[in-house]
Amino acid sequence: MSLNRLSCVRCKDRKVRCNRIEPQCDRCKAQDVECTYPVRQKRRVNRSAGDQESLANGALSTILERLQRVEQQCVALPADSQQGSPAEAVPDVPSHRPLAEQPATTVSRPSALPASVALHSQSAKSSPALSTTPYGPTPRSPWRPQTTAAATPAISSNSVHATAILKDAMEQVERHRLQTYSASMITSEIDIPPDLARTWIRRYFAQKPTDMFLSLIDRKLVEMIPEMLNFPHVHIDSCVLVIYYSVLFHGCSIFAGTETAHANKHWAKLTYVACLRAMPIWQRESTGSMTDMIASITLGRVCVEWFDYELAWNMFKQAGEYATKLGIHNLDSNGAVMRGIQNPDNADDDRKAFWDLLQVDLFFRLMFNKPPSISGNPWNVNLPWLNETIPNQGAERATIFLASSRVTLLLMQFFAMLEEAAGNPSLMMRRTEAMCLEIRALHDEWDLGRLARESGRNITDTMAVADIALNFFTCIIFMLRKMATLDTSSPQPILTDADVPDSPIALDAARNIVDIVGWLLAKYPNSSTLAVTFGVYRAYISFAYLVSHILRTGNVGPYEADMGSLNRVSQCVSDIAACERDFIPLATALQGLNEELRKKTGDR
Repeated sequence: MSLNRLSCVRCKDRKVRCNRIEPQCDRCKAQDVECTYPVRQKRRVNRSAGDQESLANGALSTILERLQRVEQQCVALPADSQQGSPAEAVPDVPSHRPLAEQPATTVSRPSALPASVALHSQSAKSSPALSTTPYGPTPRSPWRPQTTAAATPAISSNSVHATAILKDAMEQVERHRLQTYSASMITSEIDIPPDLARTWIRRYFAQKPTDMFLSLIDRKLVEMIPEMLNFPHVHIDSCVLVIYYSVLFHGCSIFAGTETAHANKHWAKLTYVACLRAMPIWQRESTGSMTDMIASITLGRVCVEWFDYELAWNMFKQAGEYATKLGIHNLDSNGAVMRGIQNPDNADDDRKAFWDLLQVDLFFRLMFNKPPSISGNPWNVNLPWLNETIPNQGAERATIFLASSRVTLLLMQFFAMLEEAAGNPSLMMRRTEAMCLEIRALHDEWDLGRLARESGRNITDTMAVADIALNFFTCIIFMLRKMATLDTSSPQPILTDADVPDSPIALDAARNIVDIVGWLLAKYPNSSTLAVTFGVYRAYISFAYLVSHILRTGNVGPYEADMGSLNRVSQCVSDIAACERDFIPLATALQGLNEELRKKTGDR
């Protein structure tokens, strides 16, 4: 029998005195219950500060020794493994051994990227000129692409995938372009001075006589809106607001000089934001009226200027649905019934507008692999007479419309051929080449190149002729491109240079596109021209095709003029990017590809 230093558990819980006798205290023994004593915990030994410091120093010494061993292993690695080549050498690290004790053996790890993407990534890493990261290099103000030897790409010509490089640059431009107004959707105040608005309205109606269904836009109403917006008791329908701000956008964007473009870019963004703010309410209230159709068309055209092609396609598709609902697709059917018929004297204007809408539908099908909209349903609309009694239909505009209608008919024939001759690639290619040659003959027949350079009365006439010429040659490129893939329904974009067949037809079309783009950008150096050429007509495809063709050839002598055209386009884009930073990735990529061409010329 002995005494414990602690009270038993039962006595301690009941807070009574315990005599601490083991194995059973008197209270627990009297009550005949189990008696247990707690176990005393050992006290911790407090180490001195010197002991703690010695332990810490020991741990640090161990870590430093391991780091030194790892550094020695890195120095011993092959040079290729340190540079991150596709077959990158990495240490084989067993999980059960300390890092410092692992051997310096290496294993080869194959690249997980496809060949084309890997080459593109290597070129972007090794060459500042081909880097298409957001906003390219850190620019000085004003920004200019580097043209010194330090910017020369350190990659071989055979590894340059020009199409992939430029497509990546264009995707960055589109992303930056959309981001420029995303923050303004909530924060910006739409306050456009009435005097400026009236100026843009007059400019729009003076310079846009060829717009689709222009006769259906009530000019008097649009001219009254700047004052009506300040009336507190006047409510303007959201559909009318979409049309109004679309008119302001185009009126603000019609200019020839870069200085005016920079002054108006703030207002252009505000008018676009105003369109987007009015769009949700309009969509909820839309009934498919004639005004709704006009709003869809005008907003679709504005979206194209801001590189928002998905929204532009949705707007044009919606316009086609409204046109069908209104019966415009049956203008010349017997017993056709149309809702909201306008003046019969404007019937030819409506026919022309329908054919323009049909051409836009076919263009989206060819360029962006969109499904058929209005062109996929039966319709019965004759070509307009285009006689002199119709206002704003001069000989030049009639020529442009007839030429574009011929291309529209060829595109309809092309898509019908894709369905009829499916499964016979050789037959499809022969027919496609014949259609491309016919388009080329149409260009020569109408002499559009001379007409574009001579139509200098105003910017709209010049752009209209250049637009149809670009349309001709772009259709050739993309018809051949679609044949090369033989996948007409794939929604994925084409990325490689080999997807445009190396043929004299494609080379001729690419040359003409680069020449027209260089001439337009030099004459009208602003973001709107860049949006039309590189955005709508995707001129970077032709630019990349011409670059790749020159790099593949052994003798660059016959291509001196082409290299001059390519350099002129690159310089014009660089001048625009100096003030419009959204286009810096494109300017950097174009400059890098021209550096590749200059390097090949120097190696002759």
